[in-house]
Amino acid sequence: LSTGTDVTVNEFSTCKSKYFYNPLVEVKTERSRSELHWQSIFELDECDFNTVYKHKIVKMRDKKIAEFNFKMLHEILPCNANLIKWKKMDNSQCRICNVEENILHLLYYCQYAQQIWTIVSNRIGLKIEMQDVITGSGISEEVDFLISLTCYLIYKHWLLESLSDKPRTKHVNVNILTPDLKYRASLYRAIGLQVYLSAIELLL
Repeated sequence: LSTGTDVTVNEFSTCKSKYFYNPLVEVKTERSRSELHWQSIFELDECDFNTVYKHKIVKMRDKKIAEFNFKMLHEILPCNANLIKWKKMDNSQCRICNVEENILHLLYYCQYAQQIWTIVSNRIGLKIEMQDVITGSGISEEVDFLISLTCYLIYKHWLLESLSDKPRTKHVNVNILTPDLKYRASLYRAIGLQVYLSAIELLL
């Protein structure tokens, strides 16, 4: 690493970490493949992914959902299309829609997911778009938390059905999220996460 100055051995031994850190943060790095992919999908001229990561991962106080968001944003969330790439299965099609099941399809475009998003949108009075799922809505912490939580629950139900090899149902009961929401409400109440608790109450 070049810091732009000559340093003697004695000076090197007394250097503080900031001496090496500052040149590193000034280095311009290439955008990740996943960032370029999402930017292309949503036709964004510019998107500050550092802000997206901050809100959807760093500041997400439910670390299970933060981990889920990390995998989603970096396109390493298990779905049939990724499982094909990882040589874990030989069919990438959604078992409901009979089209390729990538992350976008699993979390949003699938007939199953669309019914859940309709329920959520009706209860909070706001239409959720696909871009909101990936980059956040920017409306409020509560709305963005509900979007992340809904995505996580869609994925959780898909995973449980996949692991048990149960046939997936096309029709969604309006109360399908209730058990998970009540569990999380009790958890957030116990640890004092009032902002998340208030958000969940909008769906119950």
